[in-house]
Amino acid sequence: MTEASQAADVRSALRAGLAAWRAPLVDLCAELVRCDSSNPPGDTRAAADVIARFLAHHRAIELRRIAPDPMRVNVVAILRGGRSGPRLVFNGHLDTGPVPEPEAWSVPPFGGVMRDGRIYGRGVTDMKAGVAAQVMALAALAPFVDRLAGELVLTGVADEGSGAALGARHLLETLPETRGDALLSADVGSPGLATIGEKGFAWLELVARGRSAGGAHAHRGVNAADRLIDGLLSLRPLARACQLPGELASLASGAAEQAPEDLARRSVTINLGRIESGIACNQVPSEARALVDLRLPPGLRLAELLAEVEERLCGHEITLRVIDCAEPNWTSPDALIARLVQKAGADVQGIAPQAQWRLGFSDARFWRQRGVPAVGYGVTAHNGSAPDEYVLIDDMVSVFEVHALCACDFLGGAEERNER
Repeated sequence: MTEASQAADVRSALRAGLAAWRAPLVDLCAELVRCDSSNPPGDTRAAADVIARFLAHHRAIELRRIAPDPMRVNVVAILRGGRSGPRLVFNGHLDTGPVPEPEAWSVPPFGGVMRDGRIYGRGVTDMKAGVAAQVMALAALAPFVDRLAGELVLTGVADEGSGAALGARHLLETLPETRGDALLSADVGSPGLATIGEKGFAWLELVARGRSAGGAHAHRGVNAADRLIDGLLSLRPLARACQLPGELASLASGAAEQAPEDLARRSVTINLGRIESGIACNQVPSEARALVDLRLPPGLRLAELLAEVEERLCGHEITLRVIDCAEPNWTSPDALIARLVQKAGADVQGIAPQAQWRLGFSDARFWRQRGVPAVGYGVTAHNGSAPDEYVLIDDMVSVFEVHALCACDFLGGAEERNER
């Protein structure tokens, strides 16, 4: 039997058995949601234990716990094929954001409640459902390990919400098996999208200083809040559409209802996240501080945008500090991993997911920074970062099936591989 025919047989057998994994997938997701891994503090021990217990039943899978900090535990699971070949890395983060407005939830945020075809819970969209889908895809492929080529490596990481120094970045720096020939992320998105990149970002702190005085004698002081507001207003023209790189310029949703999101993908956006000043109504503030979130599309360099920020703030007596930042990053839509995600998506849903880039950032950027092609395929966020967050079970099942088929194609001698 040729490698191509064997690969086709494995794919056919895998696809025929995917429906049997639906119930275990739902149970695993609910169990992960019941683990409070809110960041802060970012304690991923319980979630890591759930994954390790589930995969321990599969002898073909090698498990490792990597804990640069006692609370921030990463899980690495490796499935080694029967012959040499490429390495595909799955990536998902185990930490979630904190619970927003706990009093407004109709279900316990960490209850893993299932009803009406949904699973509810904090972090189920970002990204316990995606993690469960990847874990289940790894398990579904385990019975075929002898007929696969190369390795499938699952990285369930901590610390995504606070910079990834103890999560994805730590693994990439210390564990060569996590680098791979391609990465598939299950971070939140949409089953209709293959996210090949993401916007860059710059988190800025702006501090204006003045001179205190009493409110009745405001003319004797210098109002730092006024200086800060004037400086912030000077940044408004930064919000504009930008020229995209040629290979991305043609990627658009084509749906009228998506027009605002398409514009956001192509534009610099500004969010004034926090502003603080003063100690009393009748006191001229001597200091004012703001936190600003800038997002920049592919085609615009971070240095260009920051230079423009500095130029616009010049003369406003404002000190600027960059808290964190990253360049826009993307993988070619023609990369093998992108084409395989689209092929698997078409098989599962009847239509190929559209190549697009994310508005937010993800750990996938750390692989792209190392030259590894990376694509994301995840569930749609319903009430993401809001009360009663939930995921559609059918969405999660689609993500699981696409991950499993894509990995099978990548490691099974897919026909498309010959085109590289």
